[in-house]
Amino acid sequence: METVDKRQIGPVTTAAGGGVAAAGVLSWIVEQVWHIDVPTDVQTYLGILFVIAAGWAVRPRGKRAA
Repeated sequence: METVDKRQIGPVTTAAGGGVAAAGVLSWIVEQVWHIDVPTDVQTYLGILFVIAAGWAVRPRGKRAA
């Protein structure tokens, strides 16, 4: 008997990855358009804020036990 392990990326993981990518792209745009150097620390903190916002925006599936 074979078991198939279907791996999926969950919605929170997808939101987190998207948040970090958005922070990186936004920092790059600021550097290219306005020629403002965005320090790595600021990019990191911006990524954290985007991840928090994206994780909050994900709608939970099913019922959650308290």
